[in-house]
Amino acid sequence: MRFFKALTAVGMLAAGTVAVTAAPAKAEVTVYVWASNVNVRTSLAGNRACTDYPSARNCPDVVTKVSKQNIVVYCQKKGQPVSDSGYSSEWWSYMYAGYHRPTSWISNVYIRGKAHLDGVPDCTF
Repeated sequence: MRFFKALTAVGMLAAGTVAVTAAPAKAEVTVYVWASNVNVRTSLAGNRACTDYPSARNCPDVVTKVSKQNIVVYCQKKGQPVSDSGYSSEWWSYMYAGYHRPTSWISNVYIRGKAHLDGVPDCTF
């Protein structure tokens, strides 16, 4: 599917059409979690506040924990500020938590990089 989209985009540009494309609905970016036993959170009750403002309170359900590994994130959004080991961030990344688990949030404070991660789009929801 990605190959087909790429060919379509190349074909449009080759024909001389100026194309402005929106970011993909779900961009996948691989990032590294530097800490151990980091909570990955959601609201199993469907609390809209979890989506609007990620935090431990709004996203009370820990669906998994991750430790010193690569994870796939889709976007990032401002939420509850988190500080740990001398780092601080108010940004949270929306991530795939694994098969049969809901897509969930992880604080960027535990992800290698800046507080607002380079290369990860802001969430538009």
